[in-house]
Amino acid sequence: MSQVGGSRVALITNHFDAMRAFYAGRLKFAELESWDRPRARGVILQGPGSFRLEILDATRESPPLEPGPPSMRAHLVLELDDLAGWYQDQQGEAAPPEETSWGGKVVLLEDPDGTPVWLRQAQH
Repeated sequence: MSQVGGSRVALITNHFDAMRAFYAGRLKFAELESWDRPRARGVILQGPGSFRLEILDATRESPPLEPGPPSMRAHLVLELDDLAGWYQDQQGEAAPPEETSWGGKVVLLEDPDGTPVWLRQAQH
């Protein structure tokens, strides 16, 4: 699978400010990117080594996200340099990429345990 450096783990939370303070403040993760729009708020942080963490404000997503118990709040985000090519290789075994509210393209899959895996077109 062709990937670029933006792959990360994403956490969905109803406590966005506290989560951001914990990871960026207490654990000293560097902020790489953030957004604060009427229908979405989040941040991408650089942790140790190549670890990246995305925190999403469940209360601001459109449609709103339901975090559920802590064990269900994580999903994988894999940035691909050619999402359309990946989709073509699937020969109908995946939904086509969808346009997001922020102008990106994504495909949602689930791993065998039901963990959400978002494939996202890398934006260069």
